[in-house]
Amino acid sequence: MADLIGGDRPLRGCEVCGGVDDHPREVTLLPPNDPRAVISSEVMDKLLKNGISGAMLQELLDPSSVVRHLDCCAHAGCPTGKCNQLVEDWNGKVGKGMLTHLESKGVKG
Repeated sequence: MADLIGGDRPLRGCEVCGGVDDHPREVTLLPPNDPRAVISSEVMDKLLKNGISGAMLQELLDPSSVVRHLDCCAHAGCPTGKCNQLVEDWNGKVGKGMLTHLESKGVKG
C-alpha cells in the first residue's frame, strides 16, 4: 500500500494502476456496457497483491462507474476532462500533497 493520508479517508482501489490507498479519486458514472468499466487482468492482479478488500473490489467491479486516482484518470483519458486540468495544476503532487493542493483550490478530494 502507498503512503496513506489517514484520518477518516476510506481505502479504495484504482482501476488504472491497481493501487490501494486513501488518495483522492475521480469516480465517474458510465453509460451501460461502457468498455471502460472492464478492469484488465494485470490491474486485477495488482489490486489483489495490494490487499484490496471484498467491499473495495465490489465498488471497482460496478459496471456503472470507474474509480481512479486523479492522475491515473488523466493519463488514461478522463471521461469528463476535468482530471487533465487538475493534473496540470498540481505539478505531479500525489497523496497528501495532492489533497492539500485540491483543498487550497476549493476542490473536494
